[in-house]
Amino acid sequence: MSDKCIRSVPAAEMACFEDLSDFERGVIVGAREMGHSISEVAMKFGFSRKTISRVYREYRGTVQSGGASVMVWDVCSWRDMGPLIRLETTLTGDRYLSTLSDHLHSFMAIVNSDGLGQFQQDNATPHA
Repeated sequence: MSDKCIRSVPAAEMACFEDLSDFERGVIVGAREMGHSISEVAMKFGFSRKTISRVYREYRGTVQSGGASVMVWDVCSWRDMGPLIRLETTLTGDRYLSTLSDHLHSFMAIVNSDGLGQFQQDNATPHA
């Protein structure tokens, strides 16, 4: 983790596996998928290494089970990754707008607190 300042989080303050929201699970999976180690994710977000491992193992087991398809939506910036959102149904224009409303606005407020961030979508059919 190069020369970044690492914060120490007491074990008693770390979130337990069962206490995590879908958003937090998405953050963990996204960070691991980007190549961050279990230790890096644990230190950055204040989760125990055991929790990081369990969340990612659960995700990988789901993805690799075969036979089913999963649709996910994600948002990222040049320096941060937002939550990985599992969509239970086909993405339509209305559902896309709802997903943006529920997840994009809070992400943009965090990573672009100066209000200067720009949103760019990839012209997929539901976005049009």
